[in-house]
Amino acid sequence: MTCPASRRVLHGLTIAAVAMALALGACGRKGPLDLPPGAAESDAAGNPPKIGPDGQPVTATPQPPPKKHFFLDFLID
Repeated sequence: MTCPASRRVLHGLTIAAVAMALALGACGRKGPLDLPPGAAESDAAGNPPKIGPDGQPVTATPQPPPKKHFFLDFLID
C-alpha cells in the first residue's frame, strides 16, 4: 500500500501533466496552412504567374462552396 504523501505527489503530477497537455493542445490557430515564401510567385507546377493588361498578376478568385443546409439553420438565420 502506498503512503498518503506519495499519493499526493502522484495526484499533483497527474494534474500538472493534464494541465500541460491542455495548454499545449490550444497552441496554434485554426485555418489553412500558410504558403511558403515563394509560393505566391509561381503555382504548384512551377509556372510563372499570369500577368494582366495592367501589368499586375492575375489571381483567380475561387468560388465559395455552396451552403450546406442544416435543419437547425432557422435558429441562426
